[in-house]
Amino acid sequence: MERFERRHTSKSERHRYECFDDRHERHDIFVFCKELAEYLHKIKAESIIFMDRSARASWVGVDEYWNEHYSETSKPGYYFINPDGFSALGKKLLADQHDVSELFSALLQTGKMPSRATRTREEVAERFSDAHPYLLKERNKATVLFDTCSHTGRTINPVIETLKEVGFTDLHVVTANSSDSFTEVEKSAKIDTYAYLNSCYPFGRGNLVKKGDNVVSERNDDPEDVFFGNLIRSEIRRIMQDKGE
Repeated sequence: MERFERRHTSKSERHRYECFDDRHERHDIFVFCKELAEYLHKIKAESIIFMDRSARASWVGVDEYWNEHYSETSKPGYYFINPDGFSALGKKLLADQHDVSELFSALLQTGKMPSRATRTREEVAERFSDAHPYLLKERNKATVLFDTCSHTGRTINPVIETLKEVGFTDLHVVTANSSDSFTEVEKSAKIDTYAYLNSCYPFGRGNLVKKGDNVVSERNDDPEDVFFGNLIRSEIRRIMQDKGE
């Protein structure tokens, strides 16, 4: 707990970072957020959807860069989703993803189907529509789906399929890190051109939310998690102001 204690920062310590004390890490954060903001501006994105807790904090960097460079242009809408809620699809999708063994394992151990195998794609689509009505209204405009990484595609593919199900017609998939060679995820842009690190958590591991099994995450009220999550966001904004130094 000692490293999370609040304290006054003197002028000589104004560049001190608690969460991102590696300059290469700060460089990556600046590059990721800069290039993502530039891409959003280039395609005139109406909305950006941040996936999972690992990508959530990056909105601060995008927002700070936008404030400095595109202040006369309307910002895209920022939206946040929980991919675990999208992977809770039906038996057919699990079979398509070669997860039949998981179904049988759950049946043998509990005598019932696992909860994530009992929902249909339509039910998940309905949950998403209820959670994000404003985002849904703009589904015919350029929308960016952003995650830090995509290895097998098992996390992001159900989200892509749901967005298509509810009518998104101009969807751009972007990840901060390069996908594994065997993934089938088709990305619209590669924004880690000048990045040095390849972490799946380039924006820290703060947990301001709890994931659960819904399409949106629940608020996390744990004091330490809240303080640490806010500290991460504060430092990301400062990293953008310091140009990643």
